Amino acid sequence: MDLEPVIACLEEKLFAYSIFQEQIIVRLALKTGPVPDLSISYFWYPSEKVDEDIFNRKLLKLIHKEGNIFFSST
Repeated sequence: MDLEPVIACLEEKLFAYSIFQEQIIVRLALKTGPVPDLSISYFWYPSEKVDEDIFNRKLLKLIHKEGNIFFSST
């Protein structure tokens, strides 16, 4: 079995995450989990003024309402 295509796809996803981290996560001061080994990552918007869980659920709904981007939640 040739693993080169699988490795290339994973490397592409990890590269895309690095761009996302640089352009979005750092600029918006989002909090993140560990650096991903796969193409899955988690992040959230920190808040000391309101409940983070409630705030991030509302944020996710607003992002999905636009329809351009889809994030999954846990």
